[in-house]
Amino acid sequence: MSSLFFRVCAEASVTSYVKCVASNDFAYAFQALDAMSRLIVYIIKYHGDASGVNNDQAKVHYLTKILSIFVLVLANLHEEQGAAFQQKPFFRFFSSLVNDLHAIENHLGPVYFHLLVAISDTYSSLQPTYFPGFAFSWMCLISHRLFMPKLLMSENREVCPQVISTIILLTLDS
Repeated sequence: MSSLFFRVCAEASVTSYVKCVASNDFAYAFQALDAMSRLIVYIIKYHGDASGVNNDQAKVHYLTKILSIFVLVLANLHEEQGAAFQQKPFFRFFSSLVNDLHAIENHLGPVYFHLLVAISDTYSSLQPTYFPGFAFSWMCLISHRLFMPKLLMSENREVCPQVISTIILLTLDS
């Protein structure tokens, strides 16, 4: 049920952006996308394992699930619209998500890094090889000031080489 909810929200927020831009109402164009990002961050912040045993892993798993829904919505629109694909609403969503997660970094503690790795995996599936209409946004997102430096300067050194090599390979493939 939650998958359907997030799919409808993702589609509605992108549609809201498209309608606002079409009517030259730029002041509210990103409002739905930013609200969607904040909603997801608050859900992740307060999400926990039903048994209370592994709350951090539950947060990462839930974010991964939500991000996969956004990837599916992006893929669907990329396929349907072809050259007319609008990458800007998806760029804004992912950028806002990274910013909003950074805002609660202290509350998240060590799981923050794992959430960034989940976002990294999402970016891996959105690479320009598969979505050429998203290439410019993808390059901006992987080099975002609150994303790449946080991964590179992490205290969790055993995961960092894997993430770095994945990002280097992704950039070389593009």
